[in-house]
Amino acid sequence: MKKTTLLTLSFVAMCLTGTLTIAAEPPPPPAIVESWTCSYKAGQGLDDLLGARDYLQRQADKSDVQLGPSFLWSLVKGDVPIDTVWLSPYENLSAWAAAEDASAANEDMAGVGARFGEVSDCTARLGTIRQVYAREGAADDDDQAMISTLGCSLRQGVNDAALNDLYNHVNGVFGGLGDAAPNASYAISPITGGPTTPDLVLFSVFNNATGYANFINALFGNQANSSLGRHLNAVADCNPALWSGMQVTGPTDG
Repeated sequence: MKKTTLLTLSFVAMCLTGTLTIAAEPPPPPAIVESWTCSYKAGQGLDDLLGARDYLQRQADKSDVQLGPSFLWSLVKGDVPIDTVWLSPYENLSAWAAAEDASAANEDMAGVGARFGEVSDCTARLGTIRQVYAREGAADDDDQAMISTLGCSLRQGVNDAALNDLYNHVNGVFGGLGDAAPNASYAISPITGGPTTPDLVLFSVFNNATGYANFINALFGNQANSSLGRHLNAVADCNPALWSGMQVTGPTDG
């Protein structure tokens, strides 16, 4: 088992980020992330969840199912009503659908959902995901990852153009932070959800808590960066949280 690494996230980003290279062509379909937000049942914890993951892997191995990359976030700090988030990215909605249909048709995978249900109560969602920022030359730390998230409710009247302006502002400010910037930052917008589903989730990846602290100190230590906070507040009302991250399925960088 390996914690989330920048190299792995960069591989995911290649699947998740499409750019329009020829103006006459339509943009590629958006990348997709399937997520499960979960609360542990009484007496259950991380070891039990990883035991369910091991069962998933054994069942997949029985039927030669190649599991794609999935990532587990465990809550470290934050006023949120869940303990974990499990995320599985896909190149597009068709890729997700193909994987979903293949799993549903496979008898060996039939009991996987029930096995996870013994550990946690979960809500499953689909969303689009895009990379907002990537720090050039960021170094991996294979043993640790810290994820900072902002779960946001958009202000009335905020549209895609306003969000793109915010993402460009984020990219510009983070790009000026040098080595104190996150390894990478992403934005998730929901396709499915309910009354408590955030309109937008912004998250950034750091090697460890020290990397996160260096980022916060650099961001708020320069008055010139305060405009980003005002911009974000004008667009959304956000709730911050911190998570530890690990990769739980799929190929790694070694």
